[in-house]
Amino acid sequence: LRVGRVGPVLPAILGLLLTSGLLLGWASHIPEVGVGGDEATYVSLSYSIQSGHYRNDFLQGEPPHVKYPPGVPLMIAIVRAVAGPNLEFVRALNLVAAMLAALLIGDALRLLRLPWVGIGATATIALNPTLLSTAGTLLSEASFGCALAITLWAALRADLTESNRWRVVAAVAALGSF
Repeated sequence: LRVGRVGPVLPAILGLLLTSGLLLGWASHIPEVGVGGDEATYVSLSYSIQSGHYRNDFLQGEPPHVKYPPGVPLMIAIVRAVAGPNLEFVRALNLVAAMLAALLIGDALRLLRLPWVGIGATATIALNPTLLSTAGTLLSEASFGCALAITLWAALRADLTESNRWRVVAAVAALGSF
C-alpha cells in the first residue's frame, strides 16, 4: 500500500508526539482508585469476574450487575491475573490504548493522502489534557476510544485494499467497543 507515503521526518515526529503523550499522561495520573466515579465499581466487578460471577460483591443478594458491560472489568481482571494486583499496569495499558488511538487516527489521515493533517490530528489527540487525564485512570474512555479508532482505521484499510481481513478486524474491534 503506497497511499500517502511519508519520509523519515514524519515517523520521528510521531514518535516524539506519542512518547510525550505517554510521559505527560503518566506524570499526571492519580495512582489511587477514585471512589466517586466508576473506577471502584470496575475494580470490584473485576474481582467478581475472577470469582466466577458478575455482581456487586459488596451488596449481599444482588442479582447480576446490569449497569456496565463486562469489558473493562474483564480487562482489569486479565491484567491483574497476568501482571499482579498493582492497578498501575491497567493505567499504563489505558495510556498505551489512548496513544494507539492517536496513532491510528493520524495514520488513517495519512492513508487519505493527508500526512501533515494526520500529524496534527495525532498531536491533538496525544497531547489533549482531557484525554490524558482520563487515559491514566481505570475508566473505559481510553479503551473505548482505541476500539473505535481500530474500527475506523481497519475499515479504511479494508476499503483501500479490498481485503476481507481488514473487514473482520473492523467488525471485531467494533464489537469490542461494547
